[in-house]
Amino acid sequence: MRRSALIGLALILPVILVAADVVGQWGWEQSAFEDTCFKFVSEPDRLPSFTATPAIRALAVAQRRQAVTSIGQRAKTYFASQAFRSRWAESHGGSAGGEEQARQEAQMRKQISETMTASIQQMEQMLPLMPPAQQKEMKRAIAKSKAEQAKQNSKEREGTPSKDPKVALRKALQHFLAATDGIDYAAAITVREGRRTFTNPAFESKPAEWKMAYRAGREASEEARNYVRVWIAELK
Repeated sequence: MRRSALIGLALILPVILVAADVVGQWGWEQSAFEDTCFKFVSEPDRLPSFTATPAIRALAVAQRRQAVTSIGQRAKTYFASQAFRSRWAESHGGSAGGEEQARQEAQMRKQISETMTASIQQMEQMLPLMPPAQQKEMKRAIAKSKAEQAKQNSKEREGTPSKDPKVALRKALQHFLAATDGIDYAAAITVREGRRTFTNPAFESKPAEWKMAYRAGREASEEARNYVRVWIAELK
């Protein structure tokens, strides 16, 4: 595991936000961590990473729980700000033009789906009229078309983000809880060829968020999980 690749405090909370003066103290740029925060909500299935700084690495374990609360409060402040709302509206069809474009795209997808359904139905109607040899080929074509239609429908459902930032934020926070569940903070580490890995091979297949929470430690990670649970309840 590379300690330099991910910020230690990102393990504490998926949203890397602190007051501007603290940002400078920890070696972050205001625009950088705001971009990270926005990306966190825009891509709720992935937690963002951030370059570690000496100040973050030097943060004592006893200070991490307090840092969690501070970061969480700043996160809420940012998500409630006009700056975030404006950026979200611009990026997710908040303007009239964006809504019209989204409507047209949805209508186009609907037409494509209806065309595929009609084509499949037509092939199924023709099937009994064909010779056995051709029926075999037609069945394969029907199965392929149905699989493609199902794939497209699934991709559309998963790939269409909500335009409501609260919905996206709730999903991102829930992802954080799921990805950091069941951390074994006592897991042993082995150094192999200069690289730190879990002694238990099963832990190496864990999500990056799980490993980050492990590195942050019990105090920080569990405080973050508790904070996130309360935050999710407030978003209902």
